[in-house]
Amino acid sequence: MTPTPDLRARVLGAIRQEPAPPRAVIVRHQAVAFALAFLPLIGFEAHDLHLGERPLGFVVVNVVGWALLAFVATWGAVGRGRSMLGRRHGWLLAIALSLPPLLLGIAAAAYGPWPQAMTIDCGGPGDFKCCAVTLALAIGPLAAFAYARRQSDPVHPKLTGAALGASAGTWAAVSMAMHCPVTSIRHVVIGHIAPVIAFALIGLIVGARVVAVRSRDA
Repeated sequence: MTPTPDLRARVLGAIRQEPAPPRAVIVRHQAVAFALAFLPLIGFEAHDLHLGERPLGFVVVNVVGWALLAFVATWGAVGRGRSMLGRRHGWLLAIALSLPPLLLGIAAAAYGPWPQAMTIDCGGPGDFKCCAVTLALAIGPLAAFAYARRQSDPVHPKLTGAALGASAGTWAAVSMAMHCPVTSIRHVVIGHIAPVIAFALIGLIVGARVVAVRSRDA
């Protein structure tokens, strides 16, 4: 992609106004941010973790499959690839849109060998309680991802933010897949996957406000 003269001027202006710190400092700051962001997830998992009535195989398939999706999505959304302008439009759109159906597809595949998981249910309030917890758990990862990509995308910051948000929501969903004793399809969709969609939308706002390249007087 060849940047337009206006885009080139904005990028060069941002570079001139913002002195670049040493790479080691950037990496250290990002590592601290990621560690602090994921501490709540780790602490949540350490609290009262048990299988309950869930089949172990169902839990393993979901946790491993969802974690792989979260890792790939984070690599794609936080990393810039070979371009200083960040990932291509199609790549970011694919991350933001594909994560919810892929998460559901893995869960659906796990119901095949372990159909009893579909009968482990809870009442409606339990669905929304899990949804609220998943949303809360995704805040830290999104903050870390946004910090890592702050003021770095002059081309499509909203899409980058949406991909970051969906990735953060997926990490929270992984945590819930490990912890939550309810595995009915309705609960998984409302309590664990719907927050991924919500955080993709939240990411649009974060992208416009945090990820977008801005001048000092903007």
